[in-house]
Amino acid sequence: MHHSPDWAHGGRTDADKLYFGCGCHHGMASRGERRTRVMPNGRLGWTDGTGPPQINHAHHPEELLHGDPDPPAADEK
Repeated sequence: MHHSPDWAHGGRTDADKLYFGCGCHHGMASRGERRTRVMPNGRLGWTDGTGPPQINHAHHPEELLHGDPDPPAADEK
């Protein structure tokens, strides 16, 4: 989990400032190796400063799990 703005840099720990993030990205942001910005869609964008912020969709499993690609047959339910 990650707060934006980062708590270590004076951000608040309010629930509405809490975003999904893996330990790796959170650590990089805390060390200043990555920057974050809340995107227009409300998701957190991550950047190393060399390009625009990108949303890491791995932080949003609901976007990756669209139905069962191999559903069981009716007689297997």
